[in-house]
Amino acid sequence: MTSANPNIYLPPQTLDDLVLTWLKRCRESQFAHYEVAAKYSTYHMWLGIPTIAVAAVVSCSVFAVMQETGSDLMKYLATGLSLLSVLLTSLQTFLKFSETSSMHNSTGAEYASIRRELEVLNATQQPKDPIVVSEIGGRISALGARAPNISKEVFDKIKERVGN
Repeated sequence: MTSANPNIYLPPQTLDDLVLTWLKRCRESQFAHYEVAAKYSTYHMWLGIPTIAVAAVVSCSVFAVMQETGSDLMKYLATGLSLLSVLLTSLQTFLKFSETSSMHNSTGAEYASIRRELEVLNATQQPKDPIVVSEIGGRISALGARAPNISKEVFDKIKERVGN
């Protein structure tokens, strides 16, 4: 049951309503986690590729500086690139974009699994077994407690995209 005012929360009144509410939330969470996983994967690539490129240039410039010891510009360039390489590598390690992407992908897959289970339950079980519904609710709660955070902006965007 929904209200005309979207800011007023009315809890589900029946097990059927509860299952449909959870199904919708799992679907939104699934897509939100996949969205965030893709974003972090892109961040990983955007930081990782320049890191590799700069590290390769640093290696080459160190050899050039060793052979051409008279050029101050080459020494400064090699030093600057070396510092940039260390900075990019440190950022990549600290920000853990790849690991974060993997966590969101895994969480999205778990929400998808629960969503499919709720879809089967909704389509096949009349009336709903309160014990089965409660068990699924416990799994949703446990998943939500360990899931990585998603910004409100991303979640709102997903809710608008997937609709009701």
